[in-house]
This record gives sequence, C-alpha cells and structure tokens, in this order.
Amino acid sequence: HNDIYIVSQMSHPRVFSNFMHLEELHLTNAFTEQVVSQWYLLNLQQIFISSKLSKLKKLHLEQNEIWKISNPDLFCPLTSLRDLHLSDNQLTDINFSLSCLPNLRYLAIDYNKITNLNNNTLNVIESVFGNPKDGRTINMKGN
Repeated sequence: HNDIYIVSQMSHPRVFSNFMHLEELHLTNAFTEQVVSQWYLLNLQQIFISSKLSKLKKLHLEQNEIWKISNPDLFCPLTSLRDLHLSDNQLTDINFSLSCLPNLRYLAIDYNKITNLNNNTLNVIESVFGNPKDGRTINMKGN
C-alpha cells in the first residue's frame, strides 16, 4: 500500500506530464484509505487531463477501495486506453462511460460487489463487448 495523497494542497495535477510516452500506469493499492475514493477519483481525472496521457494503453486501479465512480467521464481523457483494470474494489455498478474509449479491449471489474445490473448498464456492456469478432473482453468473475 503506497498511501498516495492526491486530495490536498500537496496534489499536483501535472504529476505525469513529463511522461509523454507513458503506456502503462500501475496504481494498484496506491491511494490512502484516509480519503474516500470518490474524492481522489475527481482529482485523478484532473491528473489525466493535465498530464496529457494520450498514449496510455493500460491503467491499473485494482485494490483501491473504489465504491463508486461519481464522474462518468473519468476515463474519457484516456482515448488510447486498451486495458482498464478495476478489479478487487467495491464497485456495485458500471456507472462510467465506455463509449468514449474507442480502443478499449479489456475491462477487468472482477471481484467487486456487482450483484445486479440494470438495463442501461446491460445495454452499455452489450454495445461495447457484445460482438465477439471485435476481440473485446469484460471480466466480471467473483461478483
């Protein structure tokens, strides 16, 4: 556990701006548990925007006690994203946009707290992952 604080005066939204060619970002079990995830996720989007992570292909956010993603467009600045790992959190729904991620090939939301999916969520999943010929995969194991 890294205990990273990005919700404070110590936060710097351009923290990754010197990594123009960054393709993988591993933030597994990275954030402090002293701050509720919805607050640091708002700052994380500002980091995505300010750092201009246009080449990021893989993002790992496993084991960060994420209960809900309040901003549905959180990942939209990451247009090159291919793999999004949100495993082993506390998510109860897929309440974030996937349509803004045209290159997304793999979504890992296994081992969360998803027990039921509403029709809107099922439609989103179907629109992004419904065609097996696209080679896209969603992992929902252990929910």
